[in-house]
Amino acid sequence: IFHQYAPEFHGVKLPQDVSFFGTEFPEPTGNERSERAYRTLKLAFEQQKATREEQQFFRYEILEETQRLMNKIDGLSICEKPWSLGFWRCYAFRIYRYTSDFGFSVFKPLRMIFFCLLSFWILSALILGIFKLSNTIPFAEVDPNQTSQYIRFIVFSMLPIPGFDKTLLDLRTSLFGDDPLALLIVSLLGAFFNLIVLMCLFFIG
Repeated sequence: IFHQYAPEFHGVKLPQDVSFFGTEFPEPTGNERSERAYRTLKLAFEQQKATREEQQFFRYEILEETQRLMNKIDGLSICEKPWSLGFWRCYAFRIYRYTSDFGFSVFKPLRMIFFCLLSFWILSALILGIFKLSNTIPFAEVDPNQTSQYIRFIVFSMLPIPGFDKTLLDLRTSLFGDDPLALLIVSLLGAFFNLIVLMCLFFIG
């Protein structure tokens, strides 16, 4: 159990059978000493092609860096200074943590993908209702053919499935007609959620 600092192995060649299974590491405090110690272990396991251990110490390293950015200096943390480069780095780390636990979780990205599919489905249905282009709304009885088109439109819009660009365009036109504002809004929503889905798939990979 390490209570204050991470174990330091700077300049040490780790044996192939080294294991940190069951080891308890200190809570992140933003200490650069611990951050560098985790970086050394990350690089050591990278050389051994031990991907799981490499990810583990990458996670600890980023947690220390994030905490360092959050620590207050003169009453403000770097995360509270939008004019600093560290501000954006801080929130990028936070997004990475809550969407995939720094690449350590598969469940979190899958949960986010499901959330994006559900959100795009509901918002697209609302757009259809607002512009009175269709009677396709969630939880309503609708024409089976139109419902099938709607489901395919949601799936093809959200998931990076190649070769369906023409199909997606035809579905969009069939569902939303030629109303330029409706098409613009649904296209922007689709691009936004698709970006999140691609990010989550990247985290899973």
